[in-house]
Amino acid sequence: RPFAGSRPAPQRAAMRLAAGTLLLAFRGSSAAAENSPFSRLEMGTPDSQGCAFEVTIDKAWSRGFGAHVRPKEWVPGQRVLVDFGPAAVGINRAFGASVTPIRGSHAFVFALGARQDERGGFGFNGATGVLGPMPAVTCYVAPPPPSPKSPSPPPPSPRPPAPPSPPPRPQSELAPGAVQGVMTAATSCGSITVRWSAAQAKDGYPVVGYEVRAEREGGEPISKEAAGTAVEVTGLISKTMYSITVRGRSAAGLGLPSAPLSVQTDPGAAAPPTPFEVPALSSSSTESCDGLELALPELRPGCAGDQTFTLLAATDGDWYTIKEGISSRSVKLQGLDAYASHRFKLVAVNAAGESKPSRSSDALVTDAMHASLTRPPTVRATSSASFRVEWATSPCRSQLDWEVLYARRNATGRHLNWVMAEGDPSPGSLDITTLRCPEGCLFRIRPRLLKGWDQYSDPSEEVRSHALPRAPEGAVRVELALQTASVALAASPDVSSFSASILADVSRATGASKARLAFVEQRAAGRFVVLDFLPPGPDGDQRKAKALALELGRLATRRPLPLRPLVGTGAVGLALLTRSGMAIPLVVSEEALTAKALKFTVAAGVVLGSLFVCLYTLRLARAAAVRSDHAPLDGRGGPGSRQRKPSRRHRKKSHENAWPPAASDDSDFEPAGTTRAVASP
Repeated sequence: RPFAGSRPAPQRAAMRLAAGTLLLAFRGSSAAAENSPFSRLEMGTPDSQGCAFEVTIDKAWSRGFGAHVRPKEWVPGQRVLVDFGPAAVGINRAFGASVTPIRGSHAFVFALGARQDERGGFGFNGATGVLGPMPAVTCYVAPPPPSPKSPSPPPPSPRPPAPPSPPPRPQSELAPGAVQGVMTAATSCGSITVRWSAAQAKDGYPVVGYEVRAEREGGEPISKEAAGTAVEVTGLISKTMYSITVRGRSAAGLGLPSAPLSVQTDPGAAAPPTPFEVPALSSSSTESCDGLELALPELRPGCAGDQTFTLLAATDGDWYTIKEGISSRSVKLQGLDAYASHRFKLVAVNAAGESKPSRSSDALVTDAMHASLTRPPTVRATSSASFRVEWATSPCRSQLDWEVLYARRNATGRHLNWVMAEGDPSPGSLDITTLRCPEGCLFRIRPRLLKGWDQYSDPSEEVRSHALPRAPEGAVRVELALQTASVALAASPDVSSFSASILADVSRATGASKARLAFVEQRAAGRFVVLDFLPPGPDGDQRKAKALALELGRLATRRPLPLRPLVGTGAVGLALLTRSGMAIPLVVSEEALTAKALKFTVAAGVVLGSLFVCLYTLRLARAAAVRSDHAPLDGRGGPGSRQRKPSRRHRKKSHENAWPPAASDDSDFEPAGTTRAVASP
């Protein structure tokens, strides 16, 4: 669709392009963009300005997307308009180009950087509620100024040109006149020999000498004193144009300068050596988010000196040429990525060749007038176990994440290894709430997601945490952790009502009287509270105070200790504070409780199983004794012996197997009613 017809009237007026400019990449269907997170627009037809772009939505997530724009031709500094129309889109970060939003619309202007990415373009991340919106992309031309409401007055009549300014007067009317006949006698790759006619003396003030001045564009002038009418000016740059002027000198002062003579030195005879100085950040560097100014060393004169400098740059990969033909002492760069650090090298060039690159400069970032990333942070202790760390940030890098590290000093006076501090840092500050440094700690910071930057800031001064008052004799000092901060402390910094509430809640939970509780300290807006459990009497017996502390820990372990809304939403942890400041947890975790319950269950099972085996063995023994008491006597077993009579089934089976029957005996076939004597056991 035409660009003018795809926007509301106010936006068309705000972003009107030059006459004849066409839309180079068209908006895709909104339904297609919503159905698929990946969309692509091929290279459009170039317009009168020769601009054409290929737009790709590479990735999409619930609240954002990533896009890539590839121009037909990469021109550093060229501005590209990316317009999302009615879709509410914000640009979080750009890669390879700097971005400037257009107020009152969802459009952004990207300024191409010095170098394109590996895909031949630039990318950016957007935040929106629409899944993968496809923007319109075109060359950007600043909108024309609004038409005046009233007719402008006629232009004033042109003024006559000002007369030329008179030549500068000499310091004295008696100084020598202007030197005439200045000419070049000889040139080399590092010097120029100049000759001239003698200046005219005035009123008895003879000419005693001459001052020869050689100037080049972008460099410092070189002056040479001469007693006669010829001199060799040395220390010049090879193959460079110089402007030569000569002035006479007498006791009355310097005379008027001669007409300037333009002379070019000869080309260099040998390639220059490697520059021994590296680019550095200029003291007058720009505050732009995509630019900086570098201070360069002077060009070295001579036949093997420097004619110009070539500046190389790198972010986190290969080196590339960012600017050539530099002959001044400084250079300004634009189109740099604010979320990347840049390193620079110098290559000296003359007519004979190039030198090897110099050593690399330090990592530099844009917006140089703001805080340096290597500056140490400011740290102050806020309690016995909390610190506030602050550092300066730049508005050009508001999306940076930061990491804060600390090193604790031990008893021998040495600092241990650096450890990452816990907490969620906000832009420019971090509140550490669980760090005790009675011997002192050092702190340092480093930004994350800053491409090519891997160094930490300088360490801060050593800071010690506040010392707690000494606990009474026989008291047990504990630290209670709450689920949330206190509502009362969030509204007012007064801790009197908060301390009274927390003591009342702990007294109610443990059954201890308020006289045996003492409030010591709170930090992090009431998230952590330090209490003392006092002994019941003056003898200082610590066992009862420790019993109350253990009871409080048991209650906090089972479930959050109920507290009134003035204090917080419940206590969830308890620690014992020693005299040296160490915190020993008194809270039993759920895993520990589960392990204890499992051990108890196993032990009970073993005891019950052993008891069951014993009872079953006794029952079997008793049953065997009963069966043996009721078994018939066997005559072959001797007096008093008894043997179990074989069953009928067993006897039948024995007969079928043709076992030899027992010898018949009259005693085995006794008639019914016969009485047999049985010996009593």
